[in-house]
Amino acid sequence: MAGRRQIGAIIKLDGEQQFKASITSCKTSISSMKASLKQIQASYSGNANSLEALSAVQNQYMQIQKRARESIEKTQNAYQKSKEKQDDVKKSMQSMKDAYEAAEKKLKEVKNSGEASADAIEEQSKATEEAYTAYQSYSEAVEKCEARTNRFQKAIADAKTEEINASNAVRQYAEYIE
Repeated sequence: MAGRRQIGAIIKLDGEQQFKASITSCKTSISSMKASLKQIQASYSGNANSLEALSAVQNQYMQIQKRARESIEKTQNAYQKSKEKQDDVKKSMQSMKDAYEAAEKKLKEVKNSGEASADAIEEQSKATEEAYTAYQSYSEAVEKCEARTNRFQKAIADAKTEEINASNAVRQYAEYIE
């Protein structure tokens, strides 16, 4: 095995762990703010319609809205980088597919020539097999990239939903205060 090469695709998004940590931090922060919102609402349970209570709830929703916007921005950045990496991997996969098809064509030519030795046929068979393995590896990498990109896309949608809900609540409480 000393002279054996390893063929495969390791696709890593630069800063992926930081993106995930940032998104998780935003989600945790929003959850914490929602818990604080419940606490605020509970503390004013007997006087929920007072100006002080309405203002406190509105301010908390404004903080949630702000944090959701930050989450949207960070997640969109991660999504864009993931999408770019996914496109690069797809191009590489296509190159691997082209190389496999060329190796397969050459193998057929070698076999059909009638002039090739058994060693030449076996060598070309191995080259074809390696090309196919590389293509399969990149094909799997594309699937992983697509899954990662879809997770970021879902996180954007979730953050936008949080922002919309908070924005609606801010408006609603502004109307109550007036």
